[in-house]
Amino acid sequence: MKTARLSHLYEAEGPFATGMVDVSHDSENGAHEHELRVRQAGQTLTELGADAVVTQMVQERLSEQLPDAAPVGRFVVATKEAVLLDETMHARVDSPVTSWGADVVVSSRAVMAGTPVAALLRWDQS
Repeated sequence: MKTARLSHLYEAEGPFATGMVDVSHDSENGAHEHELRVRQAGQTLTELGADAVVTQMVQERLSEQLPDAAPVGRFVVATKEAVLLDETMHARVDSPVTSWGADVVVSSRAVMAGTPVAALLRWDQS
């Protein structure tokens, strides 16, 4: 796994919000389903304690439609200052995955191009 492009995450100040959703539009209701998945991710971030600024940044990025053919998922890591990572993967994301806290939670699927692995790695900064 190539992790060099993740090194700036280790240097960033948290807390971090992560969100991973399926952004495919390959069905008649694809756009509506995408919207519902993004909304669910935002609601979960709010329930986890993320502030409105970072939740909105994650939702806005996850809401953007991509030209990629399905299946396609999107993975975002943000702080209230900026989106730090925005990756796509050509794989289904069965349900939204979110986290909020001092640790960066990185989807190995988002950094392992072409590999159908979907493990989450906790990056403890303490």
